[in-house]
Amino acid sequence: MAGGLKMGALRLLCLLQILLLLSTPLQPLQPFQLLQSLVSPIVGVSAKVTVGNQAKDDFLLKTLAIDKKKLDPSYFEKYDNLKWEGKIIAIGDIHGDMESLKLILRHANLINENDEWIAENVLLVQVGDVLDRGIYGPLIYNYLFKLQKEAPLKKSKVLLIMGNHEQLNMCGYFNYVNQKEVEIFFKNNFNYRLFHFVSTAGEYFKKLIRLPVIAKVNDILFVHAGISKQISSLSLQTIRLKTRLQIENMCKILSYDKSRDYVNREGVLWYDHVSRTAPYDEKQACAILSHVFNKYGAKHLVVGHTKQMTHEISTYCNGGLFLIDTGMSLFMNNGQPYPNYLVAENGIFKSVHLNVEVNKKSKYCDSLEIELRSPNKQSFCIHAKETLLSPPNGG
Repeated sequence: MAGGLKMGALRLLCLLQILLLLSTPLQPLQPFQLLQSLVSPIVGVSAKVTVGNQAKDDFLLKTLAIDKKKLDPSYFEKYDNLKWEGKIIAIGDIHGDMESLKLILRHANLINENDEWIAENVLLVQVGDVLDRGIYGPLIYNYLFKLQKEAPLKKSKVLLIMGNHEQLNMCGYFNYVNQKEVEIFFKNNFNYRLFHFVSTAGEYFKKLIRLPVIAKVNDILFVHAGISKQISSLSLQTIRLKTRLQIENMCKILSYDKSRDYVNREGVLWYDHVSRTAPYDEKQACAILSHVFNKYGAKHLVVGHTKQMTHEISTYCNGGLFLIDTGMSLFMNNGQPYPNYLVAENGIFKSVHLNVEVNKKSKYCDSLEIELRSPNKQSFCIHAKETLLSPPNGG
């Protein structure tokens, strides 16, 4: 109880100070340093609570007992063994590029020209890093949340995974935020953005904190960066729960669980050793992957985070590992987008690479032409390349 009161008081203090800042003229600031002045480390959180028959749950460590009654159901949503019989489409890091996202969704026939969901029996998975670098991160999340509501009407589903840039924003680290985004969506006021992403009352914090950091669909693990041997000693539910609790603790190590830092380089939002090792020492990477697969009963791992310099999806370990961060955002490539998406259906994996050219009215498009109405009305000429990545039952 004492711990809950202390956490609530801390967030309330932070909120009050943010509201005070909102009433002051915009000054140059470093948001992370600002937060450090607002928030002091939390210590002495009480862990003496009763959990009844849940005491043996694997996500309750010996040093911590969590009273489920004090946490809303979203802390315990099930993402461990989702079953999906239809097509699965996975999208990597977007980084504020709305055009690339919509070109993918249109090309994959998931949405119509009015940006409405139309696909039946399709699971769309986005593996995080929607925010930062580009301009439209907040707008993209608004749109993805809209699709989450529309998809079930067509017996489809949209699964959004948290990335490390979502974590950074919720902990007040804005070094990768595009200034144009702040000007357009947050009245040119970093403090206003701080409120929306850091305060528990903030519009985006309330939604982003509920995103799972890891999910398993059939025999496929979806996570933003990767899974280390160390972190794989925990259940998927434990990883989700502890990562969320630490983010809610301003990303500081939980005082009642000092044995692990869930948002450091070993956490699933940041761990990229397997992804970076695979191109040079595939045997070592696959050995780590095999350990993870045995632990969770999986055959495939789909991750973003590690940018592929070819701007195309890569695969290693006989179809066990798929690296889908292709650096697609036009804001990272001098205005040239590199949209790609992964398709999994009936045990077969393939990548789809879209070669995109802005198609002005004077130009002739000898391939697929897609016109977008937002965020800017523009026409694109698309040449698609499909590549088979894994045969049936591969992995």
